[in-house]
Amino acid sequence: MTTLNLGRVRPVWKGDWVSTATYLAFDFVRYTDGNVYLAVQDVPANYIPNSQTAYWVLFGGKGDKGDTGSAGSVGATGSQGPRGVTFTPAVSAEGDLSWTNDGNLSNPGTVNIRGPRGLQGVAGSQGPAGPTGPAGTTNYNNLTNKPVSDTSLKLAGGFADAKATGEALDKRVGVASQSFSDNEKTIARTNIGAVAKTEAVLLAQQTVSDNDKEQVYTNLGLIQMFKELCLENGATQDEIDALQ
Repeated sequence: MTTLNLGRVRPVWKGDWVSTATYLAFDFVRYTDGNVYLAVQDVPANYIPNSQTAYWVLFGGKGDKGDTGSAGSVGATGSQGPRGVTFTPAVSAEGDLSWTNDGNLSNPGTVNIRGPRGLQGVAGSQGPAGPTGPAGTTNYNNLTNKPVSDTSLKLAGGFADAKATGEALDKRVGVASQSFSDNEKTIARTNIGAVAKTEAVLLAQQTVSDNDKEQVYTNLGLIQMFKELCLENGATQDEIDALQ
């Protein structure tokens, strides 16, 4: 029986066209323009499908762009990556910028970033007035820095204590024949002057309570008694008047 060799009788897919490859008749390839070409005879290397029409014929044109496919399923979670390193900057009062990190890595070199001193700015506008302060006290007993109350009746410039003054006068009344020494007369004049001046300031410059006024009047009465007692103990009228 005689056998007849017909050669290739069906196309053979070769994938994307390769310029260095040779092709046989009935090979078909996809060219870079997206179309498919069929070799009608054996094709030497670098015979371009869309221009060498003696060797290639259009076998299938590029189709229209299809619709967007549906989203694929979520992929599996990847493995955890290595821990990152945090670099932390710091700036000194002198303007030196330095770095530290928590990964034991080398840090960038220290750089001074302080710029030149700027010009002095213009003076700002005056700020608004502050709130009104609280009202001061009108009660003498609430004042600070009051004159020192001298219970000994011996402190020059002190505030003679009325109770101590009265007790001292009571003792002197019982011994009218006893004379004051020069030192006692000096202390008496000083205390009387201090009391008179202090009480006058209270009456003239301050608003005092009724109780404080009664205390002032009492002290002034004691002063008059003290003057009379001084006269009885040898002081002259001129000396008494000088105590005013």
